Amino acid sequence: MENGPPISADGYRPRLVIADDDPVVRSMLGMSLGGEFEIVGAAVDGEEAIELARICQPDAAVVDVKMPKGGGLGAVRGIREVAPDTAIVMLSGHRSHGVVGELMQAGAIAYRRKGVASHDLADALTESMRVHAAERERSAWSILGWYCLGLDHRPRQRHG
Repeated sequence: MENGPPISADGYRPRLVIADDDPVVRSMLGMSLGGEFEIVGAAVDGEEAIELARICQPDAAVVDVKMPKGGGLGAVRGIREVAPDTAIVMLSGHRSHGVVGELMQAGAIAYRRKGVASHDLADALTESMRVHAAERERSAWSILGWYCLGLDHRPRQRHG
């Protein structure tokens, strides 16, 4: 795995939304990830995370598991609906093993504990973006393949 997200020759940094109800955590995440990602928004609750994702269409989102107005699970579901190209990494200060499977089933790509080293979180975000893009491409190809199988391949007759 590479160190940090890919930065293109023109200086493009992947766009990131941070969602956490703790202002200190939001600030720390912004400072530690801001050099490698373009922070396009910071949300204080699940509803604001969804709205920021809808408006900003980020490449990735870091979402706290426990926060007001829908929590992490509600945010994951909403973000997947309004910004399907966004890779989502969940953060939690608690051992939330019971909810991890539900979060992944809802569309989160990875889960990390709060306090993880910033370079490890950046790596998780980068890998999540790659995995998410590959899953979406595979899904698109399988849908296209299914559609093509249903096409009638016989030559069409001209009428007239």
